[in-house]
Amino acid sequence: MRISARTIVSALAVVGLMALVAIFARVAARPDATASPETAGSSLSSALTSPFATSAAQAQPPCNPPWPTPPAVACPWLPTPVPSPTPWYRPTAWIPPTPPAQTPTALPTGPIADNPSGLLLFSTGVLSGVRPSPNYQPGAHTLAIDRSGIVASPMERWPIGGVTPTRVGQMAPSPDGRSMLGISASEGGDVVVALDPQSGQSRFIVSGGVFVAWHPNSLAFYYSRIFSGSPGLWKFEVASGNGVMVAQPATLDITGIAVSPDGRTIVYGTNTFDTHQIWRANSDGSAPTLLLDSPAIVAVWGWSPAGNAILFTGEPTPQQKGANKPVPNLWIMDSEGGTKKPLKGSFKFGYGFQPVWSPVGDKVAYVGVSTSHACWSKDDTYRADPYCRYRGVAVYVEDVNRGTLKLVRDNAIDPAWSPDGSWLAFTALDSHQQVDLWISKPDGSDARRLTDTPELELHPTWLGRTP
Repeated sequence: MRISARTIVSALAVVGLMALVAIFARVAARPDATASPETAGSSLSSALTSPFATSAAQAQPPCNPPWPTPPAVACPWLPTPVPSPTPWYRPTAWIPPTPPAQTPTALPTGPIADNPSGLLLFSTGVLSGVRPSPNYQPGAHTLAIDRSGIVASPMERWPIGGVTPTRVGQMAPSPDGRSMLGISASEGGDVVVALDPQSGQSRFIVSGGVFVAWHPNSLAFYYSRIFSGSPGLWKFEVASGNGVMVAQPATLDITGIAVSPDGRTIVYGTNTFDTHQIWRANSDGSAPTLLLDSPAIVAVWGWSPAGNAILFTGEPTPQQKGANKPVPNLWIMDSEGGTKKPLKGSFKFGYGFQPVWSPVGDKVAYVGVSTSHACWSKDDTYRADPYCRYRGVAVYVEDVNRGTLKLVRDNAIDPAWSPDGSWLAFTALDSHQQVDLWISKPDGSDARRLTDTPELELHPTWLGRTP
C-alpha cells in the first residue's frame, strides 16, 4: 500500500499535538498549576528542553589568590570587570566683566630710594645630613643694612620681638613694605597666609595654586588657582581674604603675570601643548586682548618700574627655527605688545628662577647658564644632587638700554635688588659646598659674604623700610 507524503506529514502533526497536550496535562497536575501566566510560561520552558541549551551553571569556587598574584590570573573564571569612565571636569564658563565706566585712578609712583639702607629678609633651611649651627632656628631672618651697604646689626629672627614666629618657606613683602605674605610650597600648591610683622601670627588666605604677584596698591595679590572648583587667575584682598576671578583661559595654566606700576593693567601668559599666548587686560580682568600667539612656551616676568616695557619669555629661538647658534630666551616688549627685543644672556628657564627688574628699570638681573654641568643632564641626577641648582649657573645683570651684560657671580641664584639699585643680593655656593647670602655691585665688584653658616640661606628680599 502506498502512503502519500501528505498523509505522513498529517500523522506527524497529530502525534506532535498529542505530545503537547500530554505536557500541558502534566504541568496542570502540579501543585503550582494556579501560578500566573509568567510562572506557567517559565514552567513550560523548563519542560521543553532545547537541543542547544547547556546545563545549569555550577557554583563558582571562592577566589583567594596568593599575594602578589592578580585575581584575574589566579582565578580565570572570574568575569572581566568593565571600568566606568571618569567624567572630565569642566569648570563653569567664566565671562570677563564689563570694563568700568570710568577708568580707575592711576596709583602714584613713589620716589626711588637714594641709598641701600633697609632690611635684608631671607629664609633658612637645612639639608638632610647637614649639621646646623648650635643656635640655629628655622624660619625667616633679617639683616640690617646701612647707607653704605654694610651690615649694621647681627642676624635676627623675624619678626623682631615676635612671640610665635610662623615658619614659612618664602616671605613676600608688599610693594610698600608694610604688609607681609608667607608662602609655603605643598603638594597641593602654594599655601598663602597673611603675617603680622609684630607677632608673627598668621591668617590663612588661599591654597591650591601658585602665588604670582602683588598688586602695586599693596592691598591685594594675584594667585593662579589650579586645584579648585574654579581654576583661573584670581585677585585676593589681603585684609578680608576675599577673592574674585579675573581670567580663566581655556588652558587653565597661568604662567606669570605683570601688573603695570599704576595698577590699572595686567599682562599674563597661558600655555597648553599647542597654544602659547600672552594677554593684556584691565586689572579686574575686563577687556582681555591678545598680545602674543607664539609656537614657543611663554611666561610673563614683570613690568618695568617706568611702565614702558614688559619682561617675558615666548619668542621662538633660532634653535627652534633651525639655526645653529644659541640665543637668549628672555625678551622685552613695549606695553602694547608691539616692539620686541631679545636680551643677550642665556636665561635658565623652567627651574623656578625669576628674573627681576632694577628699581630704576634700566637693568634686569637673572640666572643664566655659565658652564655645562653633568647634574643638569638627567632629571634623576638633578634630584639627587641638592646643590645642582647652583652648579653651572650664574647671576647676570644686563643693561637693557645699552645692551651690556655683566657676570655677577658663578654658582649663584636668587638675585634681589637694593632699594636704590646700587647693590644686588644673591645666594651662592662656595668651594666648601656651603650656601650663603652675598651682596655685590651690579657689575660683580665689591662682593661681600653676609652669612657664614652650614644652613641654606634662601629667597632674599631687600626692604627699603622695616615692615
